[in-house]
Amino acid sequence: MRILYVTSLWSGLRPLLFEGADDTKGMPAFVEPLRYLIEHGHEVELVINTKGGLPPLDVRAPWLRNIPLHGLTGPRRRRWQQRRLLRGLVRDRLSTFSPDFLYLHGTAVAPFWKIARDRGLPCAQRVYGVDNHLDTFGGSPRWWIRLRKPGTWHAFNGEKAFVIATRDGSRGDLLQKKLNPRPSYAFHFLLNGFVPPV
Repeated sequence: MRILYVTSLWSGLRPLLFEGADDTKGMPAFVEPLRYLIEHGHEVELVINTKGGLPPLDVRAPWLRNIPLHGLTGPRRRRWQQRRLLRGLVRDRLSTFSPDFLYLHGTAVAPFWKIARDRGLPCAQRVYGVDNHLDTFGGSPRWWIRLRKPGTWHAFNGEKAFVIATRDGSRGDLLQKKLNPRPSYAFHFLLNGFVPPV
């Protein structure tokens, strides 16, 4: 399968891409699914969302060395500029790479599900960082949360094959029920870490 993997620069990924690390010390859920896909023969391209331009690459991990990586170049930009340029980059990679699947990793890139929908491309989402959302927005109406946390809103409301959240105290299952009580996607509420299928 050809997979366009769009991700923010999560823990463990930066050392592997830009600091010459040949192994990761980061949280397994951030890196191991990517490694599993690559080592099991899927053709993966990475689009990295960074706050500024991509640092110079220094990839030494054998499993990651030949993976095409794309990101924005140039100085740090305003958030709306960054999002617009990144959206253009994702569209370009979808046209050039022609993947079978779009995988969105993190809420910052969650709104890109619309690009997949417009192309009839299956899409999925991995959600992080929602552990305090219910405390902050528990009594708020959904429309207000959509305005305040659009990435989180899109993560749980986009047209996707599945959404994964972590069962580590995040209460992501309760947030999912609040934001999208009747989802069209499969919702997986998993223990943190990564256990590959046997």
